[in-house]
Amino acid sequence: MIELGIDEVTFVLFPTQERLDDPNLGDWGELAVEVLDGFAEASGLYAAFGREVAACTHPAGYPNAWTLSGAYSYLALGYHPGHPHMGAIVKLSARAFHCLVDRTGRQLPAMMKDSQIPDLYELRPSRIDLTADFIDEGLDVDDMARKLENDDILVVRQQVDKRTGTISSRRAAYRVETIAKDGAVQTMYLGSRKANGNALLRIYDKRAEQIETAGPGMARAKGCADWVRMEASLRHRYAAQLGQEMLSCNCDADLATLIATVFDTRYRFIDSSTGKPTSWSAAIQIAAQGSGPVLTSPSWRDHDLTALLSHIAKGSGLYPLLWKASSVWGEPTAEKVLNFLLTDFKANFKPNKDVLRWCNRSRAAYMRDYASAEAWLDEATSFTTT
Repeated sequence: MIELGIDEVTFVLFPTQERLDDPNLGDWGELAVEVLDGFAEASGLYAAFGREVAACTHPAGYPNAWTLSGAYSYLALGYHPGHPHMGAIVKLSARAFHCLVDRTGRQLPAMMKDSQIPDLYELRPSRIDLTADFIDEGLDVDDMARKLENDDILVVRQQVDKRTGTISSRRAAYRVETIAKDGAVQTMYLGSRKANGNALLRIYDKRAEQIETAGPGMARAKGCADWVRMEASLRHRYAAQLGQEMLSCNCDADLATLIATVFDTRYRFIDSSTGKPTSWSAAIQIAAQGSGPVLTSPSWRDHDLTALLSHIAKGSGLYPLLWKASSVWGEPTAEKVLNFLLTDFKANFKPNKDVLRWCNRSRAAYMRDYASAEAWLDEATSFTTT
């Protein structure tokens, strides 16, 4: 199965010159707040996440920032008080963006169309991450990295001659970096990882990543044999160009075709022995022609409580403690230890600021996703016992 999608998104909102020149404008900060408020209303951010609260961290370069009360993944709105030419920024993590799509029912092109307020600001994406997921397709990141290193696989990029308009494919000289674990490559990057780079391709073992981090796709990861993700991060002018192209998408099929086209034209993998595309690039080519892979259905459910439960069950040493104590004083000792811990918890535990912040941010989302604690524990069982 091959699925295409969109992950992290960042927008910069540039106020119109007319509004900046308005003699009644007190300062740039007032206009920035108005711009961000207009976007949050039109895009559905307020409807999906609630109203403003203080942000724990602000986007780089934008010191005045806030988030929204119901966003339990990274979401920030902000501006720089001394630099109106930088515009105002809206930054959504992958989980926040998926949650927005799920709650509004609109993919990125429709959301951008609805968020245009031309007499107030110009909407310009500054980062869009595109994804191609290969699930149970037999791909292996370590094998792909070795073949790239040995030139058994080449990467070609489509180029257009500015003078003649002729389209050709040439080998791309992407810098390749790899990250290995236990001797096997699990992640590799093609391109520059610097913040000012225009494009970067990340290829990684999504199955391992979701299981190790208890991510929102953990259940799916445990149900498949392999899951490799290719993630193309387009920034600055490339993101702005892609944003303009997305405005012509009228349905999910159009968006899937556009995403596939970006992967095919920028990152086509060729088997050097045959001169033909690899199996995954051939599948992407089919999608770029308007058939084959579909858009990924957003899966943004957070499993951080489940990850904590799994850690207590497996990594904290609690189970070995229960077993050792029972081996000394008999089987009922395990229950006595747990009762001791529960009594101590009720009598002495005081939540710190991080715990209270988590509750304020995440309580409503968990109550919405799980009707009861039993429902959460029933799902968590499959994650903590395997």
